[in-house]
Amino acid sequence: ADDSPALLRRRALTAAGAVALFQGDYPAAVSFSQRSLEAARETGDPRLIVNGLSNLGAITLAAGDRPGARVLLEEAVATDPKHVEAQESLMQFYLDAPGIAGGDRDKANAAAEVVRRLDAGRGHAVDALSFIHDGKSAEAIDAYRAAIAANPADVVARFDLGVYLQGLGRHDEAMDAWEDLLRVDPAQGAALYQIGKSAVLSQHRLERGALA
Repeated sequence: ADDSPALLRRRALTAAGAVALFQGDYPAAVSFSQRSLEAARETGDPRLIVNGLSNLGAITLAAGDRPGARVLLEEAVATDPKHVEAQESLMQFYLDAPGIAGGDRDKANAAAEVVRRLDAGRGHAVDALSFIHDGKSAEAIDAYRAAIAANPADVVARFDLGVYLQGLGRHDEAMDAWEDLLRVDPAQGAALYQIGKSAVLSQHRLERGALA
C-alpha cells in the first residue's frame, strides 16, 4: 500500500539523509540513506530499491568511501542499466578513482555514453565532469550550459554549474547561476546558502547574501 510502514519510513529517512548531506554531515547522511535502502528493500519495489542503491552510492562516494560506493553503484546499474543517476555516479567513480582502486577511464566513458543515450541533457552534464577531470574549465562550463539549454528544468546542472564557478573564484557568475536556479525552483535552499557563501567570499552583493 502507498502508506505502508516501510514506504513511509523510507520517505522520512531519505528526507533526513538529504538534510544531513546539505549540512555536510556525511556520517549521518550515509546512516540515514542506509536505513532508507533497508526500508526500500522491505517494500520489494525494484524501482525504489535501485533508487536507494543509487542515492546511497552517490552519498557514500561524496563521503570518500570509494570501495563502498563502487559496490552500491555497480549493483544499481546491474539491477537497472537505464538508471541515469546511478550511471552518472558510477561514471564519476571510474573517472576520479585511482587505477589501483578501480578507476578506469574506458569504463567512465562507457557509463557516460549510456547517460548520453538515455538523456541528452544529462549527457552534457557528464561531459562537464570529464572536462573538469581533464582541467578544461571553459569546456566544462559550456557543457553545463548545454545541459541547462537541453533541459531548462534541470536543477542539478544549474546548481553544479554554480558550484564549479564558485570553485574557480568566479563568484558573480556563480551567484547568477544560483539566482537562475531559484527562479526555476524557489524551494532550492542549497542555492540560497551558496549565494550567501559566495557573497561573503567575494565581498560582492552582500545585501543579497545577507538575505540568503
